[in-house]
Amino acid sequence: MMVELSNDEAISFLKQALHEAEKSLKVETKEMPIFCLLINEKKEIISSSYNCTNESKNGCRHCEIIAIDKYIYGKNYEKMKNKNLIKCFNNNTNSINKSLSNYFSELKNIDKEFEDNKENTNCTKEHSINFEQIQKEITKKIQKLKKFTIVVTCEPCIMCVYALKLVGIQDIYFCCLNERFGGCGSVLSLHQVYENMNVHYIECNDCTNKSINLMKLFYKSGNPSAPDEKRKRPLAEISLEQ
Repeated sequence: MMVELSNDEAISFLKQALHEAEKSLKVETKEMPIFCLLINEKKEIISSSYNCTNESKNGCRHCEIIAIDKYIYGKNYEKMKNKNLIKCFNNNTNSINKSLSNYFSELKNIDKEFEDNKENTNCTKEHSINFEQIQKEITKKIQKLKKFTIVVTCEPCIMCVYALKLVGIQDIYFCCLNERFGGCGSVLSLHQVYENMNVHYIECNDCTNKSINLMKLFYKSGNPSAPDEKRKRPLAEISLEQ
């Protein structure tokens, strides 16, 4: 049974997400204040994240993708977060099980090369990774993802909508439009192209205004990770007082 939220339930989750989004402005690297919740069929939050593009120096580390990674990897997230799992899903000919097998075979080969070369480098490895066990756990979790939904404070971008489609998530709830990169109607309407994908724009002035104001604060303060020659405005302290 897939999860479907009422309007009041969606607003409640969005308010929680916006509260967490505000915290991303307080971290040293200052991330875009967008926050995502992954909700299971019991309407429980099982994973969440804000963007980590500045911290990771990876423009693909949006909150939707990280929340899914955290759920799928569980306790292995820190060791596995840069392993590019999403490529397993972009496969039209092989089953997900075969794709996962190929993916983990590749990782094991890379891991073996690391072990073989470790004596000749200054690299160290804290823990060995049990790829077989991780593969079994991930296979089970992927099947469950199809019953889950995403709540996010801003309309997912085109990249993230496609990622959600690949993992089988069918319902997306958000309260703020993304007029530059949105994949749920603002720029492209991917939900009208993909089967079984439902978009829910929640009309709540308080949530929408909060989301917009947080992003304005981010842009007004300047990006501390941008090179000086590329920065369009001087860095400024962020005041979260309303």
